[in-house]
Amino acid sequence: DISTEICQHLELPDCYFSEIDEVQGHCNQRAGYSLKKPFSPMLKPLEACHPVLLDESRKRRTLVVTDAAQDARLKDWHEPYKAFVNVPLHREGKLAGSFTVSSDAPYAWVSQEQQLLEMIAERTWVVLEHLRAEEAIKAQTRMMDDQREILALTNVPTMIRSLKSVI
Repeated sequence: DISTEICQHLELPDCYFSEIDEVQGHCNQRAGYSLKKPFSPMLKPLEACHPVLLDESRKRRTLVVTDAAQDARLKDWHEPYKAFVNVPLHREGKLAGSFTVSSDAPYAWVSQEQQLLEMIAERTWVVLEHLRAEEAIKAQTRMMDDQREILALTNVPTMIRSLKSVI
C-alpha cells in the first residue's frame, strides 16, 4: 500500500490519510501505516485537531514541521510525533481530508520530500475519489436490480384482477 511504501522510502514511522467532515465535526483516519503498531482507523472530533493544523489545511497550505517542540505555532502540541508534513486535500472547494507523514523525532524535511508528498497525496486522492464513485454506481445498480427483481416477482396484472374481483 502507498502508506507503507512512503514510510519505508523516507524511513519514517507513520503515514496516514484522513477524511475530514466539517459539517459533522470529525476527522476519520482511514488508511495508513505505522512502524510501531498495526494501523487502526480512528474517528476523532475536529476539536481534537490542533487549530494551526486545521487553519493551514483550510487555507490549502501544506504544514511542514521539523520540530514541534521548537515551533512557536505549536506551543500546546500534545501529539506523540515531533515532526510532520500535513498535506490538505480539498473536494469541491472545501477541506475534505489530509495526508500526513510523521516522525517521533525532529526531522529536517527537504523541499523535494514535501513536493513528493504533495504529489502523492493529490494523485492518491484522485484515485480514492474514483473508487468512491465506482462504489456509488455499483450500489445504485444493485438497488435498481433489487427493485427489478421485486417487480418481476410481483405479478401486477394478477394483483389488479384480484383487487377488482374483491371490489
